[in-house]
Amino acid sequence: MNAEFGHIVERVGPLHSLYVGSGPTGTLSPAERQRILDLCGEAFPSFTCIEAMGYFRGRPEETLVIHMATSDLDRLVALARDIAVDHQQLGVGLATPEPGEGTIYKRIIPRRQHGLEA
Repeated sequence: MNAEFGHIVERVGPLHSLYVGSGPTGTLSPAERQRILDLCGEAFPSFTCIEAMGYFRGRPEETLVIHMATSDLDRLVALARDIAVDHQQLGVGLATPEPGEGTIYKRIIPRRQHGLEA
């Protein structure tokens, strides 16, 4: 190994994950995927999106898992809410590191005019 080629380590922030399901249809259209990614790009300049198969209330559904390294939890929660409203989801999953507890999974459920159900 050549010591003259060193490196730096840039600390970006804690890693959080959003889980966006496809709802009752079980599938995400290309337009839905793009809209979700557009919302993410408007809120954060860098993120990773992984396509997965999730299960919600016993039913399989295409799911986007979106990883973001950030210390701005308020902006991340607002993004989850915006995705849920725009995508007509009951809620969006959010996994965040909690001091002394590890990673905790939560759901961001927006308040709606006619209650919580989408």
